[in-house]
Amino acid sequence: MIGCVDTRAARAAIVGAAQHTRAYYLDCGNDTDRGQVVIGQVCGKSYALKHPERLPHVGELFPDLLDAKLDAKDETPSCSMAEALRKRSLVINQAIAVQAFNMLWTMFRTGAVPFSGVFVNLATGRTNPIPLDPAAWARFGYEIPKPPVKKASRSRKVKLAA
Repeated sequence: MIGCVDTRAARAAIVGAAQHTRAYYLDCGNDTDRGQVVIGQVCGKSYALKHPERLPHVGELFPDLLDAKLDAKDETPSCSMAEALRKRSLVINQAIAVQAFNMLWTMFRTGAVPFSGVFVNLATGRTNPIPLDPAAWARFGYEIPKPPVKKASRSRKVKLAA
């Protein structure tokens, strides 16, 4: 799935609809002159526990991007052409699209992705990848799900009748 949406509510709806599909979700998002592209696997909790090697999706790395309550405070312009020309960099959408296309092209051509996402900042001229590395993901607050610890069962002593 590929998502390029204007609201957190829409992004949350995509993730919610895909919870039981184990689908890969390529999320594209931008602000005035910066944005991100993140690829990850959306799945249920039990699958995530059994597959700690999977790529976390955008909502796991950046939970605020799924928090619909923050949409009311967000003054980021929509992607409509008129509003975009007044308040956004003219080429931010294209810059994000190029990064998304590159990730998809690499994935289809080689069967793998070299990184789990990329940040684009047109104001600084920088593009920074998100490594395929749980330590890098942890810097965003993501922790690989760990199976619950089973409680030891109490052994019961049974008195035998004499």
